[in-house]
Amino acid sequence: MRILLLFLLLSRSLGFPFLHNTSISQPKCAGPDIKKTIFSSILSISLLIAPFDQSHAMIESDNIGASSVSDSKLLSGAASTLDTGSRKIITRGVNLENADFHGKDMSGVSFQQSLVRGSNFVAAKLVGAGFFDADLSNCNFTGANMSQTNLEMSNLKGAVLKNAIIKEAYVSGATKMEPKDIEGADFSDTYLRKDQLKYLCSMATGTNPVTGIDTAESLNCP
Repeated sequence: MRILLLFLLLSRSLGFPFLHNTSISQPKCAGPDIKKTIFSSILSISLLIAPFDQSHAMIESDNIGASSVSDSKLLSGAASTLDTGSRKIITRGVNLENADFHGKDMSGVSFQQSLVRGSNFVAAKLVGAGFFDADLSNCNFTGANMSQTNLEMSNLKGAVLKNAIIKEAYVSGATKMEPKDIEGADFSDTYLRKDQLKYLCSMATGTNPVTGIDTAESLNCP
């Protein structure tokens, strides 16, 4: 509808005969006048398009609910919404160190290549979140739902994964999987390299309170 409106506006401004109650032989605008009509048409079109672009450029953060500082950093670092049926926020190289996301729904949010160390993700919902090449050292993921998260090349050194659900997560060989606490964590269907698996099995204890799966069992520890 907008495209048709813009076409009609531009055509009328340029004097296309089929939009007027005159014969097709009516002379069109000529000389310096055509420059004015083109300029006014472009100006009108830009005014019509402006609100449309702004509405699509806005990123919804109603369900994020993080602290105002963290929200601001997420929004300012947004690279794309990558709309494929669900809206996502993507950050690149944003400093979110010591941010508070306690109990927040961050599903689908991507923290790729961001500095997130020391942040609080206790009881947060992170289903499908992306942490590609992100620094998650010393983060607290106690009770967080990290199902289907992308942990490729991320740094989890010193992170707390107590009672976290990390089912079907993507962990690459370059992921620094060295958390300090995995008691009650559920790693079901998450593929791990042998050295990563050995490290985790050395501290695997407890049972996840939500899924009822033992940590050692979820890791298929020997």
